Amino acid sequence: MKNALISVLGASVIVSALPLCAYADADDTDNQYSVSVRVEGISECFCYDTVKIESETELTAADILRELDAQYDDLEITWTISDYGDYISAVNGETAGCFGAWDGWMYCVNGVSPSVGVGSYTIADGDEIVLYYIYQSSDVTPQYPEYDYDSSTGILTFTSMDTVGYDDSWNAITERQAVEGMTVTLSNADCTYELVTDENGAVNLSDAGIDAEEYYLSYSKATEDGAPLVLRPEPDLTFDVEYAYSIGDLNGDNVVDAVDASLILSIYAKTAVGDYTASAIEKGAANVNYDAAVDAVDASLTLAYFAYSQTGGEASFEEYLSE
Repeated sequence: MKNALISVLGASVIVSALPLCAYADADDTDNQYSVSVRVEGISECFCYDTVKIESETELTAADILRELDAQYDDLEITWTISDYGDYISAVNGETAGCFGAWDGWMYCVNGVSPSVGVGSYTIADGDEIVLYYIYQSSDVTPQYPEYDYDSSTGILTFTSMDTVGYDDSWNAITERQAVEGMTVTLSNADCTYELVTDENGAVNLSDAGIDAEEYYLSYSKATEDGAPLVLRPEPDLTFDVEYAYSIGDLNGDNVVDAVDASLILSIYAKTAVGDYTASAIEKGAANVNYDAAVDAVDASLTLAYFAYSQTGGEASFEEYLSE
């Protein structure tokens, strides 16, 4: 019954074969389709490419997926005929319901899950289709992460618009909720960081000491058996880590003074004996001479600027340091 239910959820009435041909130059651009397609399996991305087709009639999401299947030897989409129409029951041998719940193959177009099957959804040129495997049970709702970043704190937060119930007419009631316990990975040629979101769906990049650079960003969450609980992002998603801070202003009160110099010395002393690891924002604000080290020199320069500003100096700290 559970397998049947997920089949209904992913059901798609397949239109009879349409006249398709390879994408080619033509005067009538209305007949040309270029559709981005990604197939996310249980633990990996099977395919991520663009399908280009020329057709004399409208195309559905099913037509695009069939064409993708035909083009790739390493991709095998299994269609099953049912009273609800043809539906995708497996991809590369990963079969719907293999985790014993309502898990199976779903799809979205341009980030939205349509209310009709793939055979009924009409595709437009430039659309993006994601076919993905997801886990759902009576007490577990799959999540679709969106993220927000606060450069002043270095906190990256993931939330999802989740279905929390249904009204009397069986319309879904949704609520934005935190994506808790999800593994977030940032990587580039030099390093890889793995963090886990807290109860607020947040990870602190500054506290983790992640430098301000560009990284590939990925995230995943699964059951103990490995069933995916979130829709993973595209494999080439990049994220620029940036931090907002003012040089010398350690306590964030918009004034550079003796208190800040004292805080710099404190960081230097605690770091020197191994009792403390400064956050990326602290390091950026404290390292006023940009020599990659927080030390007594930075504190001394901060005190010097404080004295300068107290005697009528009007230049900013950066301008003062460049003089």
